[in-house]
Parts: sequence; structure tokens; C-alpha cells
Amino acid sequence: MSRAVAHSSSTASGNLIDMEFTISDGSRTVARISRAWFRLRDTYGVETAPGEDDALLLAAAVCLDRIHHDEQQRH
Repeated sequence: MSRAVAHSSSTASGNLIDMEFTISDGSRTVARISRAWFRLRDTYGVETAPGEDDALLLAAAVCLDRIHHDEQQRH
């Protein structure tokens, strides 16, 4: 399942199943979010472009995780 979310001029697009996302501001990538499995817990990597609002992009990663969790609960 692929989903795109837009807010202001930023767009998050990627795959909810694999939890691989790119956040773009127009044609420029401002962050990449990916999930890796370690033991029994999820770990996310969030790579942000220099000068970006790291806290906002981390919050976006948390929101994407919640959407993923909600989708799993529905199925």
C-alpha cells in the first residue's frame, strides 16, 4: 500500500507496508524515513537534509508509524 500526505508545500510518499518514505519540499528531498527490524522492536532511521527542522521531521516519522499501526489493526 502506498500513500502520500501533503502539508503546506511538503509531501510524504512511500510504502506503508515496508515503511520506506521520502519527504519532499517541491523537487528537493528533505528527509528519508525507513524502518529496520532489530530483535523484537522497530527501529527507524530518519535522515534529514542540512538546515531542516529535525523535530518536525521526527514528528512526521512518528505520525507515519501511527498510520501504519492503525492500518495493521484494521486488517
